Amino acid sequence: MLAIQQEYEHNLVQQIYVSDKLWEIICLSKDEVLFSLDAAGQALENETDASNAGTLILNQASQSADKAIETALLAIKKEIHLLL
Repeated sequence: MLAIQQEYEHNLVQQIYVSDKLWEIICLSKDEVLFSLDAAGQALENETDASNAGTLILNQASQSADKAIETALLAIKKEIHLLL
């Protein structure tokens, strides 16, 4: 989760190159990925094997996180297409 937040902050300046609506979609997608990871982690609070917990968290979170990422990518592609 920290890596996702750091990557977002690293790319924060990129918002000057996209529309406000697209930046909002990107932010919502980032938040959805973080929420999915957090929810999956909370569901596995009693898991003692860290390796197993990590795999389970990624598997549980991947469906909604993948959808959020796909939504953002489609929005980016649409905006680029409009600019060309």
